[in-house]
Amino acid sequence: GALFFIIVNQSMLPMMGVLHSFPVEMQLVMRESQASLYSVTAHFLTKTFVELPFMVFFPVLFLAIPYWMIGFRDSAEAFWTLAAIVVWTSLVAQSFGLLISAIAPSLDLAMLAGPLVFIPFMLLAGFFVQDIPIWLEWLQHCSFVKWSFEGAMLAEFEDRVLDVNASSPNVTITNGNQVLDEIGITNASLTRTFAVLIGYTVLLRLLTWQYLIYRSRSKVQQ
Repeated sequence: GALFFIIVNQSMLPMMGVLHSFPVEMQLVMRESQASLYSVTAHFLTKTFVELPFMVFFPVLFLAIPYWMIGFRDSAEAFWTLAAIVVWTSLVAQSFGLLISAIAPSLDLAMLAGPLVFIPFMLLAGFFVQDIPIWLEWLQHCSFVKWSFEGAMLAEFEDRVLDVNASSPNVTITNGNQVLDEIGITNASLTRTFAVLIGYTVLLRLLTWQYLIYRSRSKVQQ
């Protein structure tokens, strides 16, 4: 449960932060780009690279505080693998927020659309509902929360021997692979998790950039 809610927290915070600020910011950017002070591309690239250190530092700091208090896997490799997943999750969520903010015609609509997009992704991530109807499986595979949660579970439980009394008749799960099987995570890999998260980030930011260029040119023509 803790892993899932860490993923959800580090998705909601950057997404809602962008939804609250980017629509207002874009009004200024569009006005100044029309005045030929700078281009939309220059602003978007600058924003991306300036915010990147913060998008890495704060998720890692957030994870480091409860990591050993909760009792997660006691190894540097497991910590940094989980930290990388949390960082890329935050970047994907921020990218979703940027795209929604760019498309939404107002701040109020952006704030409304963000949760409407995120909540189905959260519900279909495999934590709340594990038996997904066949007709919804495609949407589950579109959920970045699902891929992040799957990667976090792999980082924490794959090939791990649990500290339990295996001789007790009430103990049925003694290793991490059994935990993964219990919640339906099979044929998964960290490589696939990172590939999906990185691909999502790049794709969403490219779409945002292209839409901002289109929006800027439309305003010039008007």
